[in-house]
Amino acid sequence: MSPKNPLQLNPTHYYLDGNVILCAGTQHFRVHGSILCHSSAFFAGLLRGSWNDAAPSIPCEHDEPKKSETDSVVAKVQLRGKDPKEVELLLSTLYLHTELEITWHNVEPILKLADEYEFPRIMAKCDQLLRKDMGDKPLEVLILADRYRLPEAYKASSALVLHDYAKISRRHEYKQLSLETRVELQAVRLRYLDGIEELSQQNGWDTITNTNCRAYHLQMFQTQRKSGTSLTTLSASENFQGCNSCNQETCNQQKIQRTKDALGMSNSAITVGDKKYFLFIELAAGGGERSSHTARSKSCSASIDKDDRFDVFSERGKKIE
Repeated sequence: MSPKNPLQLNPTHYYLDGNVILCAGTQHFRVHGSILCHSSAFFAGLLRGSWNDAAPSIPCEHDEPKKSETDSVVAKVQLRGKDPKEVELLLSTLYLHTELEITWHNVEPILKLADEYEFPRIMAKCDQLLRKDMGDKPLEVLILADRYRLPEAYKASSALVLHDYAKISRRHEYKQLSLETRVELQAVRLRYLDGIEELSQQNGWDTITNTNCRAYHLQMFQTQRKSGTSLTTLSASENFQGCNSCNQETCNQQKIQRTKDALGMSNSAITVGDKKYFLFIELAAGGGERSSHTARSKSCSASIDKDDRFDVFSERGKKIE
């Protein structure tokens, strides 16, 4: 009778000189502990306590490899509930000789594991792809940047979403954003709308020192609003227009700052493609950290094994409790 879960050696990432076995589903990945430790804070903390241990015997739900195949193996980590295809994608991104291209077809499973097991270089590669394709998929980028806490992609994609908020917020995918992000986007949008109404009133420009220019600023603002020209976005080579009435530097600065303050714009812009965006949101302080994955293991100890992402096995082949 054939075994229930026959062992498969992953054809891409089973290196005979590897000294760590990762088990996902029915597949073994034999990889190099030094590469894992240099690339992942998670695996660095997990494995560095194992280097002096004797070669472990490795129990699995499937057939075990021969003893000769694991003589140089110092540790085995069983990745609970992980799809071996996704683990292969992660390792193919880590091992440069496999030359895996990160695309929209594979970026999310790679991001998911890179985030969970703390591979910052791989996270950065995924971030580059998201920012590259941001113009075509702003909501999709924001969803992933929100989910995996990517500060730069989050900030830039939020600018594009706010730029076309009325349309994008009605898409059913919009609800995939976290409640926190949706609330913040809505708050920025409402402030923007309130600011438009405020600047459309006679007293909206009362903070301008030169009283002769207040009516002019009101008229110019209403003309710009009616023309449909964006109030918070400029071309990359363009600057905000000052006061064409008196042309005084003080009035120029007051007019521009009044507009920014009322509409909730940032003083510094986000550049995406050939445009500058002054309306966006950012992750909260510390948002780039993976606070949901706080295990910082220093050895194969009982405290490590409480993490539900993996099992570590001792040299006698029993799970450490």
